[in-house]
Amino acid sequence: KDLEKNPLLLDENDVPLLLLLELHPFESVGFDAAASPGLYKEYGDTLFRLRDVTCAVRYYEAALSLTSKFGIGGTSIVKATDGSGRYPLVEVDCIDGDAIDVMFLSDSSEETVDRSRIQLTLLEGDDEERIQERILLNMARCFHILADNAIDSCWTGCDDGKQYHKAVVLSCTLALSCASFYTEREPAGP
Repeated sequence: KDLEKNPLLLDENDVPLLLLLELHPFESVGFDAAASPGLYKEYGDTLFRLRDVTCAVRYYEAALSLTSKFGIGGTSIVKATDGSGRYPLVEVDCIDGDAIDVMFLSDSSEETVDRSRIQLTLLEGDDEERIQERILLNMARCFHILADNAIDSCWTGCDDGKQYHKAVVLSCTLALSCASFYTEREPAGP
């Protein structure tokens, strides 16, 4: 492949030595559950700017896991089972193992959902910074780059690009659900 044409198409075994960089100090430490989500987002942003999107996604995922505190009374995004591809917002009413009683915020209907349908729990008090939205959108950008690279470097029948495109759509959908929730909670203007 032509490096000047698209340097992202090279895998780590084909990168010219001139393009190799030292690890950042945070890359050699590992993940710390006591770290702040904002710090992990910054690490992901640093790696994204360097086009190390695979590692950036790991830090964005760590940041999201620190922000997503699942529990009773929290607002979560669930995957609909009706095949619509929707990801509605719910409030968690009761937790009994993997059975979660929820109330859908759109129409106040109630349902018991399996824990595996919970995609993300929204961060309370994040109305201004909206860090989850920003992380999800950055993840979508990373997955888009990975999808393009997978398609460009695959032979016929390779479906890696399709999986990354699905991740782009999911990340954007979850970001839109976050935005919808926070926008609806904003106080009305004068």
